[in-house]
Amino acid sequence: MLEQSNLGQAFFNSFMIAIPATVLPVTIGAFAAYAFAWMNFPGRNYIFLALVGLLAVPLQLTFIPVLHFYVQNLHWTTDNLEATGIPGLPWVPLWLAHAGYGLPFSIYLLANFFRALPSDLFESAEIDGAGTLTVFFRLVMPLSVPAIASLVIFQFLWVWNDLLVALIYVGSSAEVAPMTVNLANLTTSLGAGSNLLTAAAFFSMIVPLIVFLSLQRYFVRGILAGSVKG
Repeated sequence: MLEQSNLGQAFFNSFMIAIPATVLPVTIGAFAAYAFAWMNFPGRNYIFLALVGLLAVPLQLTFIPVLHFYVQNLHWTTDNLEATGIPGLPWVPLWLAHAGYGLPFSIYLLANFFRALPSDLFESAEIDGAGTLTVFFRLVMPLSVPAIASLVIFQFLWVWNDLLVALIYVGSSAEVAPMTVNLANLTTSLGAGSNLLTAAAFFSMIVPLIVFLSLQRYFVRGILAGSVKG
């Protein structure tokens, strides 16, 4: 079945898409959320409200301008990027797109969590002479594992199960297309190949289940943390 449906390549492609597309928004979102939660700078609240407002913007509105920028300004077409021979380069537009789409929610979730941390911790760290990066990496990040794990689950599952964004930015080429695109191509309009579709769909569920079950205890704590005041 793996050879007949090219499922092995698609499974590998999904990993290569989902991991960077999860790490990027979580990492950038954590830095930005810390700035919004505990740093004072001009226009902080207005910028945060603008980012939260982006959550209400449908993804479909961004496809044409972003794709136009990729193709006309950067010449980032799948064929051009594959022609360079650099491993992973054809997925860069998709990584950046998923990161951009995931950032507003990442910042919103983590900023609210960071704001709930006791201010006494930051005051003590400042008295001890800890710098901003020291406070972030040695104080905020260890305390924020539940929230970060919850965000990783949301982002990873969204990217892994995404069809539309992947189809827009990388197309249906078997060399770069993820599992979802492969699954959509398995059946014909007359229903042929439905046996392969069922098996492949079950196969594609394995990784999301492993990710969710392994981070489940953090997921529950991360969701509840924002609703409990210390």
